[in-house]
Amino acid sequence: MALVVLAEEHSVEAAALLYLALIQVKGMAVTAELIPGAAKEFPAEAAGKKRATDEAVLTG
Repeated sequence: MALVVLAEEHSVEAAALLYLALIQVKGMAVTAELIPGAAKEFPAEAAGKKRATDEAVLTG
């Protein structure tokens, strides 16, 4: 649900980039419990920007 909200607030691309960044950092161990926290802390200025999303996940 958190990715849907992120997509509605920013874009589908922003939600997809966040999910892909989480997979890169956590591997396939990304769980439903992890996504809401990541979406909540996601900086709006990173929306739709791959590098900024990757950095936000790595530093968050």
